[in-house]
Formats: sequence, structure tokens, C-alpha cells
Amino acid sequence: MRINLTMSVSMSLNGLFMMDLVVLVLVVVNSFQYNGDRIGCEGINADPFIYEGQVMLGVFVPINESPSFKPASVNNTVVRKLGFKFLEAILSTLDKVNQRKNYLDYRLGAIVYDTCHDAEIAVRQSLKFIGSYNPFGYQSDSTCLIRNSVKVNTPVMAVVGPAFSGVSIEVASLLKLFSVPQVSYYASNEKLSNLKRFPTFFRTVPSINETVAAIVLILQRYHWTYINLITDDSEYGESTYGVLFEQLSGTEEHVCIDVTVFLRESPSEPGEVNSRMLKLTESRARVNVLLCSVNLASEALEVVRSWDEGLRNRFLWIFTNMLVGSLPFLHPTYPVDSSDYSRQYNFPIIAHILLIVPKTTNSEEISQYRLRLDRPYGKKTWRESFLMSTCNCIPNGTQPVWNASLLCTEEQQKWCTEQLNGNSLFYVPNTVNSVLAVSEALKKMQDAGCHHCEPDGSEESRATLLSFLRNSSFNGFGNETFQFTENGGAQPEFTVLAYFHEENVWSVFAEYDAHRTDRLYDINESTVRHVLQAHPHSFCSDPCSVGQAKQFLPHSACCWDCKNCSKFQIVINATECFDCSPGFAPNSDSTSCDPVSLEYMSAAKNEAVAFVILSSIAISLWCLTFGIYVKNWNTPVIKASGRETTMVLFVGTLIAYCSPIILLTPGPSIAVCSWAAISPGLCSVICYAAIYVRINRIDRVFQLNNISANAPKKFISPKSQLLFMGIICATEVILLAVTLSVWRPVVTWMFAGPKSYSFREANRIMMVVENLDYNRIICFSTMSLPQFSGMFLPICLMFFSLFHAYKIRKVPYGYNEARSLGLVNYVNAILIALVVILITFVQLQYIELLPLSGFLLTMATNLLVVLVWPKIYTVLFRPEINTNAGVLQRHRTHSQLETILLLNEFEEPNSGRPFTMNDSLRHSMQGLQELTTTVLSRLANESDDNLSVRERAASLACNCTGSRTDVEYRLKSVRRYRSEEFPGITDNERGRKSKGKAVSFRMQDFEPIQRSQDTSGRSSSMLSDENAITPPSCERVNADISILENESDPCGFDAETATRTIF
Repeated sequence: MRINLTMSVSMSLNGLFMMDLVVLVLVVVNSFQYNGDRIGCEGINADPFIYEGQVMLGVFVPINESPSFKPASVNNTVVRKLGFKFLEAILSTLDKVNQRKNYLDYRLGAIVYDTCHDAEIAVRQSLKFIGSYNPFGYQSDSTCLIRNSVKVNTPVMAVVGPAFSGVSIEVASLLKLFSVPQVSYYASNEKLSNLKRFPTFFRTVPSINETVAAIVLILQRYHWTYINLITDDSEYGESTYGVLFEQLSGTEEHVCIDVTVFLRESPSEPGEVNSRMLKLTESRARVNVLLCSVNLASEALEVVRSWDEGLRNRFLWIFTNMLVGSLPFLHPTYPVDSSDYSRQYNFPIIAHILLIVPKTTNSEEISQYRLRLDRPYGKKTWRESFLMSTCNCIPNGTQPVWNASLLCTEEQQKWCTEQLNGNSLFYVPNTVNSVLAVSEALKKMQDAGCHHCEPDGSEESRATLLSFLRNSSFNGFGNETFQFTENGGAQPEFTVLAYFHEENVWSVFAEYDAHRTDRLYDINESTVRHVLQAHPHSFCSDPCSVGQAKQFLPHSACCWDCKNCSKFQIVINATECFDCSPGFAPNSDSTSCDPVSLEYMSAAKNEAVAFVILSSIAISLWCLTFGIYVKNWNTPVIKASGRETTMVLFVGTLIAYCSPIILLTPGPSIAVCSWAAISPGLCSVICYAAIYVRINRIDRVFQLNNISANAPKKFISPKSQLLFMGIICATEVILLAVTLSVWRPVVTWMFAGPKSYSFREANRIMMVVENLDYNRIICFSTMSLPQFSGMFLPICLMFFSLFHAYKIRKVPYGYNEARSLGLVNYVNAILIALVVILITFVQLQYIELLPLSGFLLTMATNLLVVLVWPKIYTVLFRPEINTNAGVLQRHRTHSQLETILLLNEFEEPNSGRPFTMNDSLRHSMQGLQELTTTVLSRLANESDDNLSVRERAASLACNCTGSRTDVEYRLKSVRRYRSEEFPGITDNERGRKSKGKAVSFRMQDFEPIQRSQDTSGRSSSMLSDENAITPPSCERVNADISILENESDPCGFDAETATRTIF
């Protein structure tokens, strides 16, 4: 290697500065003569192309591939397809700028350098560019710092390019030393946003940092949280890899990378790219993100094309604008119908693609844009090489013709036109804006007319241009406003495109703007559905259901197992189960704790309203019953019922009727809970105290009467009865008071919680119950003694009253309540057992007081209906029974008159005409009395006459106090109906040792006769005439008695009007 240094130093050493010395050293060091294949990119002349102008722009474009890159097909390289398009767009924009009238006072030109997409070559080309003019601020014909460099005598104000990030970083590092403004049209590396490191760098595309942010947002929005990454070891790949990890670490919803494929720019062996890409097929992820330099991305896609269709289409591929040159099918009409040419570039076999590119605008300008094929390039063969690599022929209209034999046919011409202009939408706007940015800044310098505003290439003029560029805002391509950001980049706006392989077209997926609140907007729902139909999700583990937390597997933030949280736990950060506070429960999606509804019995509940209505009806009926009872206070039936005890019974039932209103309407409190413990026992004791005292009194009275009529009767006065009832009720009150003082009633608050426990506060118990559906307030947390202690005394009274009822089962009708009391106690016993079962069943429920209320209502109603209402019925509807005779009758079911009707119906069904009585006779016979065994015994002992028992009974059949009637009765036939021994009667009471017999006779045995004038011989005549008995001392009976004689029955069962049973 030989160093040829041709350098003329005609400058004053006093004008040298430190920076100039550094530049001089760099120029000298980089002035080596390299081999032609190195500097000339495969032998191609590396000298710049000069596009004439009065003020020059340095243009760096990748016309040829890097010598280090060895693609599978030389004619199918990406750079050759895209680099020349960049150049044509720049030169076409310069043409339009120069054609503007009254715009710039000079013509813009360009010095075009081929960077060969190689950072080292680009740096050396940059040094040649610097050496082409006087870097010290003045020009000299002898100035040529680098051998073979082209001397430029016109001022150079700025640089447009390079295209790709790795090359741009190296060039920007050098140009900043000379304050040369640099505008790139395709570089997106995040490092270039560092103004301290690259103060003179600008670009018309957004930073890759913003591109990655858009990718991450899309991944999160559509739940593609498990991805594969393909990157490389280039400057672009390494920086992008770091940006992606930084973006992913700051997201709330984790997006994890399963497989990361690192591609190397210089593979160590053939097939290395294929072997590395095959690792993707082992991943569970369904989304692949490609963040590589353009050359390696192209190689990777070539490998993917060789996979089976099912394996290719298994993935959704996400690309950035770096792959625009690798996608020849961007244009909707690609490919043409010709199978020959579509087969060569058969890219639609990759079915599912999302492409994130800088915001695109389908303007009329882009639809009219065409590559200019008649531009002269001198000795450069860039255009011909581009056309051959793209179309494999030279299109018609190319001037000058390089080789006539290579001209395209008509079919080739059509397809080639599509290839040349098909993807202009993706690169032309950014490239055009880079040239317009410089021209607009030069125009503002020209309009400003300042001291350093002349574009003379001096450092001061470039500094001025730099300041105008930084504040530049202009109408760019498609008449869209363009303005650089603070970091010198384009606005973070992107268009997301989705590829439809069925129709072979691209459709807008969504728009992205980092400055908007909703960064992803204008979403095309039909396109989204199309993409999600094929790739609805991409994750390592299935999402956990509601109420489940993730348990991440070791060393993975996206693979997990799902564990169930409890019913009262919420999921925090999707990974932790957190207990809700007592009384709170998770919401529908288990993300927060909401208060659980509080239930307690109150007037707002339907159950309480129903019981209040029933209680109101019962109280109304009670008032009506009480009024009738008081109004008929002195009637025989009311007197016989025991008025004092019945009034106490009324009080007990009224309290029972009012209790449901007290228990259910106010809501749980200390007072309500206390009354719930007191009311069942207290109401029952009041009622049963009245029942027991009354039944006991009747038992004692009739027991004394059976023993001796003159026996002293103690403690049967009303005051005594009230005293006894007061003592019983006081005993109950004392029992309840002791019980409540030991077990004080408290209100229990029950809360739903993850586990059960309880604690006591001042006047309430706080219970946390596991798996409770709703919070509630109740009175009784357990089945405790206070709930049942009050019922001990009523139950005892119930049994005692039953015992006495059995003893008085044969007393007269008005006093005999044995059967009624049996029914009452039977029903109440069932109620007590039922209420215990129901309270147990509804324990810890807010409806716990409903069974208690129902018990009180039913018990009180049972007592009134069975014990009181029959008396009210007799008073209202059977006044003929509401007499002393009716009260004193012994038949338990029917009155004496009813018995007549029954006998007529049952004993003589075939008789022609039953025995009847008219009203006067019926009223005159109200004095008929039933003869008990005691009465018969007394009659047998006390009678002086020698009348037989049958005769005495007949004489007493009409024991009336009025005057004698004109009708006498003749004994037709007296027969014994039933006889039995007198139970419980001693021989002393009979007056003789012979046993008395109870006999039955029928009133049919008597027939009416005219009264005899001689009554002195009444007894003897009665005895002598077996068919005549005249009852003594009877009222006058004005009645017509019809007797139907029965001739067929000798026993006398044919005609009858009444029956008397004597015990």
C-alpha cells in the first residue's frame, strides 16, 4: 500500500485552528489508495456524479451493494432496487425546485456519492466530499486534499442522505465537525435523535423509537403478548433491540419475547440464516417482529419463502419501513397476469403481514409520479444496472440506450412499469421532503438578507442554514405541512397496513399519532377482523378466567399457571389474590371490592308488609269481637265463659297481634331483639293463664257440687281469679327478666368475608361469615336459651289445662270446654314444634323473625276462633241457646231442641208424620232441665212419696215455676231406654244400699189429656193408670201437639218430640 500525498500548503499558519488540524490529519490518514474492488464497489467507478448547479448539495445514496454482502442473487439485491429510486426522487425534486419562478436566485445542484450501503465506504466518500472543496473557508485551484477527488468550485451548503441508519451515523459523526447540515430521508436509528452527539443531523422519517412504540401499542391492543423477534448485529439492529426492550419494560400488560433470532452480517457458514430462522417454528408465539437492517431482512424473508405454506402462514409478520425495498408486492396491482414474471417475484406466499410505515398520503402527486428514464448519467451505469436488476430488460424511453438488444417487450414493458413506480408511496414523500427542507431553509436565508445569509459555503453560512432548518415549517409532499421535531426528526405519525394475500392488496389497518390521546385511530374494523380471524391472539399461556391470578413460571413474564382466588378475593396486578374487607366482595371482573348489599327486616320488605296487613286485619277482627263481647256482657253464655279470664285472654291475643308490627317494621335494634325474646312467652303465658285459671275454677266448682251442694267454695271469686292470673304472669316476667339479665339481647351484624370469625362490640356482635351471599342484621346468632326459656311456663300451663279439661268433660254445655281446649292445645303444640323447626331453618337469615311473628298471629287466632268465637256465634245467631237452660244443658254437641230434630231424622225415618212443637210450646219448655246422677240421688233420698224413679223423672221433665197448664200428660208407654250404675255415688248418698239406675224416657211416652178436677188422688191415679202421668208445676203451654202413632213398632220409637237422658 502506497501513500500518495499531493498537498499544497499555501495558507498562513496563524489562521490554523485546532479543528482544522484535526481535519487535516483525518484527510491525510484516509488518503490511502485502496484496491479498486474495495473503493469502487465491485469495480464500479466510485467517483461522484455531478448534477450541475450554482449551490451544491451533497447527496449520499446506496446505488450498489456493500462488497461484504453476498446475496443469493446479485440481480435481486434490495439496494439496487431502492437506491436508484432514492436518487431519482432527489434529482426530480431538484428539477422542480429549480423550475419554480421567483424562488431561489440560483440553481441547486448535487454531488452524488454511492455509499454502497457500507459505513466504511460512506465515511471515505464523506472525506472525498470534504476534500472536494476548501474546508478552511476559501477556494484555490490547487486545493485537492485527497487523490482522485473531484474539485468543486461552487459552494456546498448541506448534505442529503445517507439512506440507512448505520451509514448515516458514521457520516453524521464526521460532518458535524464542519457544521454541515445533514438531512436523511430514511435513517431512523434512535441514536441520531441525540442533539449533543449529532447537532447538525435532521431526518424526514420518525425515530425507530416511535416506530417501536407503535408496534408495542398494537401488540397490547390486540393481545399479541407473546412474540418472536428477528434482529441482527448491525448498528440498527442492536439499537432497535434495546429500544424494544425499553418499551416493553414500561408497559402495564407484559409483552414477552419467546425466541430471539440474531442474524449476523457476515455469516460463518452457508445456511446459517436458515438454521437460525427455523428456531421460530419451535415457539408457541404466533407473531414475529422483524427489526433488522435492510440486507439481512431481505435474506430472512427469502428463507421464509422456502418454508412450507402451513408453516409460513402460521405466523403474523410485523415489519417496519426498513423492509419496503424487500416487498416488491406493495403496489396493489402487483403482480401482473404474466406467470413468467410473477413467479420470479412471488412474494404473496407470505400471507399475513402488518407493515408500519411513516404516514402515507394518497395524493394526486403520488399517482402521477414516474421515474425519469431519460436523465443522462454520463459514464455512470447506475440506471442500466437498476433496470436490469429490476426488470431484466431496458424499458422503452430510456435515453441513451445502453444496449438495444436488451429493450423490453410489450409484456415486459407493462410489468416493468409497475415495478419501477409501484411502491413510490412508501419512499417518495420522505425523500422529496428532505430536499424541500433544505431548499425552504435556503429560501428563508435568501429572504432574510442577513450578513451571513449568502450561500457561499462558509462555516457561518452553514450555521445560519442550520438555524433556519431547525425552525423550518413548510408545505411538503402532497401539500402536507411538514415540521421537524425538537430532536430533528419527523412527527411520530404512522400508517399501519395489512396485507390481504387472497386479493393481493394492502389495506389500511389503522393510523397512529403519538401526540393524540387515542394514539391508534381511524381503525378499519373490517381489516382488523380479517387479521384477527387468522391470529386472534398470541400468548404463552391461556388467559386466566375472571377471579384467577397468574403464577408466573420461573424466568418468564409471559408464561404462567392460573390459580383460583377465593370468593372474597380480588386480583391485583393479575398476579395476586387480595382479600376484600369484611362486608365487601369482588365486582364482576374481580378487580375491585364493592360493598355487599345489606339486608335486614324492615317496613320496606315485602314480607314485613304482608305481616303488617295480616296483623291489621287480625286487630280489626279482635276489636269487633271485643265489642260484641262487651256489649253482651250480662248474657248467660258470656257469663258462663268467665268474663274476667276472657278479658285477660283478650289482652294476650291483642299483644300477640301487635307483636309482628313491633318486630318487623322498625328494623333490628336492642328493643326489637328484646321483644323478640319476650313476646312468645309473655303472650302465651297471658293467654294460658286465663285458660288455666278458668278451667281450674270450673273443675273445682263442679267437683265441690258433686261432693256436697253446701260445701264451701274457696277462691272462685273474680278477684281470686285475677290474683291467680297475676301471679302466673308475674312469674313469667321474673323468669324473662332473669334470663335477659344473664343473656342480654344484642344485635348481630353479619358480614361476608374470606374466613369466619366474630367479635363483640358495645351492643352488637360482629360476625364475619365465609361464603355469605349478602350482609345482614339479625337478632339471634345462635339458638340460645332466651329464645325458649319464656315458653317453659306456657307449656306447663298447657298440660295442666289439658288435665283439668279432661276432668270437666261432663259439666254442662255452657261450662264445658274440654273439646275446644283440646283442639286449641293440639294446634298450639303443632305451632310450637313448627316454629322451632322454622327458626332453625332460617337461622342467621334476615327473615328469622317471620316464623316468630307467624306463631304469634296463628296462636292468638287459634285461641279466639276456638274459645271466644263460639260464644259470639251463640250470642249473634243462636239467641235461643243463650239462656240458663242452654248454658246448663249437658249434651255436648246439640241443644235439647236440636236433639228432637235429630231423633226425628234418625230414629223415625219412615214415620208418616213426626212429632212437632209450635213456638209457644218451645218457649214454654225452656225450663226443661237435664237430670244428673246427683240430682237423681237427691230425689231418691229426699222424696216422701213412693213414686218410682221413672215417675219422679217424668214429674221433673217439665220442672217449671209458672202456673199449671190446662193440659195434662198421660203416660202412654214408658220404657227403659238405657240403664247403668250411678258412678261415684255412695250408699249413704242414695239413702239405701240398692243401686240406682239411670233411665231414659221419651216425651212421646206422654200424651196430652184434659186436667182432672180432682187432683188429690194424683199420685194414686198415676200409679193406677199406667198410661197417665201428670207433670207437676208446669207453665201454661199453649201448643198443639200432633202425635203420630206408630202401630208397627211396639217399642214406641215412631212418634217423638224430645228426649231426656238421665244419668
